[in-house]
Amino acid sequence: LDAAPPKHKRFRPEVLKRLQQLESGSSGVVLQAVEQLQAARLRDLEKRTGLSRELLQQSLSELTDSGELCQLAEQWLSSQQQQAWLSQLVERCTDLLTANPLAQGVAKATLKEGLPPSLALRSFDLLLESLLSQNLLRLKNELISPPDWRPKVSSSQEKVLQDITQRYEQQALQVKNLNQVLEDLCLDASEVESLIAYLIGEGDLIRINSE
Repeated sequence: LDAAPPKHKRFRPEVLKRLQQLESGSSGVVLQAVEQLQAARLRDLEKRTGLSRELLQQSLSELTDSGELCQLAEQWLSSQQQQAWLSQLVERCTDLLTANPLAQGVAKATLKEGLPPSLALRSFDLLLESLLSQNLLRLKNELISPPDWRPKVSSSQEKVLQDITQRYEQQALQVKNLNQVLEDLCLDASEVESLIAYLIGEGDLIRINSE
């Protein structure tokens, strides 16, 4: 026999806490609804809980003051959810750049795709502002990256970059378009697209037209 068998589920701390919240009245119901919706607007909570707007606002204010909820623009989410999403954004940004080492950063829209669509754009912007203010992420030229991020070029890519740069330096405005350069150097456009973006991002090339 097990001298210390696991307690029944209903006696676990997290279950007891949830029961206490539900017994506490409207605040418990509102907290549970916010956690289920992840990012909830007032009208969403009205439908989910059936509570009046006045009672909802009172409960949201109490839960926000206690630190159990946080408000992002017109949405509420649990403080735990907020911290989870903040960590997720940093991790996603790092993973995307690791997979694309030539990139200067990640577009906001691409970063937001990692979070549920229920999170409004303004709410996402506030999460991002929090990370930027803590220097956990950096915003430069509308692209987001870790503060110490630098694009990484392989030795084989370095040779191609030098060839492209030299061709533009030699011919300057005589170059009709990028396709001419690729043809002259026997390069495939799909293979050097990221390299061209890198050169533009570094300021080594300046785009003067769509070609």
